[in-house]
Amino acid sequence: MLTSLLKMTLCFLVGVGSQLLLAEEVKSASTVSDPKAVVVDVFAKSKKTSITTNVSEQKAVSHHFNFEKMASSILSEKGKQISETEKKWFVQTIEEIISQTVYPKAPDFFSGVKISYEEVVFESDKKMASLNSVISKKGEETEVKYRFQRANTDWKIIDISVDDESWVEVIRDEVDSIWKKEKWAGVKKRLVQRLDKIKKKS
Repeated sequence: MLTSLLKMTLCFLVGVGSQLLLAEEVKSASTVSDPKAVVVDVFAKSKKTSITTNVSEQKAVSHHFNFEKMASSILSEKGKQISETEKKWFVQTIEEIISQTVYPKAPDFFSGVKISYEEVVFESDKKMASLNSVISKKGEETEVKYRFQRANTDWKIIDISVDDESWVEVIRDEVDSIWKKEKWAGVKKRLVQRLDKIKKKS
């Protein structure tokens, strides 16, 4: 479970790599006021090799992701069938799996990458936005689309699509498949097993 999640999130971290020259323009998370700047700031914080083990640096990057929104979209209507405590556990576990799976591998993906961006597209209410890009590495091109939601003055990443494969949709399909056979208990069991396996490898 979550194999596609690793691929998508790594592509995201690779994608921001080409914005090195712009990174100095972003002084801190509090000054990030547009979706593209979010991508720049993620790279500014995650380009260092120390992010593989530095929890505070990982959390600084995770600040730009709305894991609660992601988890809610993944669970969809099924979220009504579990308690608030279980939903909170789901959000925290998804974030921990991402952190412990992706950050140790991220630095290896920063070399030899080129990327082109389209303009940020804002929805009519100005609370949602998307950004399309094309990542080029070793002769291969990958289309990456970022979805953002505004929270007060900040923009948070709520989904990543790699070659039209949505992060949220992929995980939701996997959760749905397990839920049909084993309900919430099965989903939770799989996530616990996945996290335990990751921790044993670290």
